[in-house]
Parts: sequence; structure tokens; C-alpha cells
Amino acid sequence: AYSLAEPDGTTRIVEYTADKHNGFNAVVKRIGHAQHPQPHYDHHSSSGYYSHY
Repeated sequence: AYSLAEPDGTTRIVEYTADKHNGFNAVVKRIGHAQHPQPHYDHHSSSGYYSHY
């Protein structure tokens, strides 16, 4: 088994087994609550005039 700290703040835990009959089997669990930062939008003002050549 191993664990991995995800960028969203959760922890992924992977437990696995492998044998000739069943092959590779993994059970993946995620612990914690994902933290997603609020998007930041830049507001640009323009004159409303666009020139096309």
C-alpha cells in the first residue's frame, strides 16, 4: 500500500494485491475534502473601438 498527497489537499491511499489468478487489483480511497481556490478574473476596460485592417 502507499499514500499520496494530492494537490487539492486530499490524500489518496492505494491498497493492492496481485496473484496469478486475479492479476493486479487495487482499491483506491480518497481521504479529506478537496480545497479548490476561487478563480481570479482580471477585468480590463476597453474603449470599445476595434480596428480591423
